[in-house]
Amino acid sequence: MPRTVLAISGLDSTYRNTPTIEILERKCPERAVTITGARSLCPGDTLLLSADSGFVRYRWSTGDTTRSLRISSPGTYTVTATDADSCTATGDVTVTAAPGAILLHTRSTPAHVPIGTIWCDTVELLNPSDVPLLLDSLWLARNVEWSLPLHQLPLELAPGERRTLLVCWSSWARGEHRDTLVLTTPCGIKLLPLALLATDIQWKAHSSCGVTIESILADDAMTTLITAAHLVRIRDLVGRVVFEHIGDGQATPIAIPGGLRPGIYLLERDEVRSLLLVR
Repeated sequence: MPRTVLAISGLDSTYRNTPTIEILERKCPERAVTITGARSLCPGDTLLLSADSGFVRYRWSTGDTTRSLRISSPGTYTVTATDADSCTATGDVTVTAAPGAILLHTRSTPAHVPIGTIWCDTVELLNPSDVPLLLDSLWLARNVEWSLPLHQLPLELAPGERRTLLVCWSSWARGEHRDTLVLTTPCGIKLLPLALLATDIQWKAHSSCGVTIESILADDAMTTLITAAHLVRIRDLVGRVVFEHIGDGQATPIAIPGGLRPGIYLLERDEVRSLLLVR
C-alpha cells in the first residue's frame, strides 16, 4: 500500500486555536516492469528472463520469487515487483518456440545388409515449434556409400508435424559404413550419425546329390543371422561342435559369430541338416 503521512497545522504557542489534522497520501507512480531476455526458445534449450532492478520483492506467474527466471518451455510469463514503499508494478513477456527440427532415429545397433544391395533406412523429423519450418539445407557429410534421395527436398513441416525421411545405402565393400546426416536450422546445426554393417551376400543352393548347401561369412567383424526355433548347431567335418544355440521354441534370428575357419561344416537347424560353406 502507498505510504500515509500525517501533518498537524493550525496551532499557536498558547494552544488556543483548534488544531487541524491533514492526511497526506503519497500515490504510487504508474510504471511497468521491463523484462529482458530472448523471445524465442529452441527445442531442448533454456533461456533467462530478468526483471528490472530497484525492487525489493518479485513474484513470477510460475511462483518463483527471484529477480531472474530460467525457463525451458514457450509461453507467457508475468512478474509483479514491489518496491521499498510497497508500490507494485507488473510486466509480462511471451516466449515462442523457435523453428528448429528434432532428428529421431530409433535404431540402436547397425543393420546387417548384404553388399551390392540398395537398402534404405528411415529418419523421423519433428517440428516442435508453432511456426512452419522449411528444411532445404540437409546433406550427408561423406555422401559416398550413403545417399539422400533428392526428390524428398525441400521438406516443409507444419507446426508440430512429424515426417519420415529416407536415407539409402549401397556399396560393394564389406565392413562397417558410417556417415553423418547434417541439418541446418535457425536453432543451429543438428547431427545424426548413421552406421551399417555390410556382409557378404548369403546364398543357398543344392549339390548334385540334392544336399542343401548354405554360405556364411567368416570375417571376425561380421555376424550372420540364422532363424531357428529350437536348435542351431554347427559341427566341423570330424563331428566336433564349434557352435551351438538352444532356442525357446520361438522362431527368432540367432547370431552366428564370425571367426569360423573357412571350409565345409555341418549345419543342424531344428530338424534340418545341411552343409555350410564358410568363406
